[in-house]
Amino acid sequence: MNETAMIELALAYSRRLDHCTTSGGGGIDELMTLFTDDATRIVDGQMVQRGADEIRAGFLRRGQLRDQ
Repeated sequence: MNETAMIELALAYSRRLDHCTTSGGGGIDELMTLFTDDATRIVDGQMVQRGADEIRAGFLRRGQLRDQ
């Protein structure tokens, strides 16, 4: 992946994550297109989420915590 593609991916992730977080889960399907079924996501260097289902749930929890 070249530098331009990596920047575009990072921007897409940032926009989709922001939308998902600020809308209480809106756009979660678009955000999840950036992850494979067997992806691993490490949050803040500590929490590990494995697989698309666990990652999706983590993003949705993030939005819910923001709204509390």
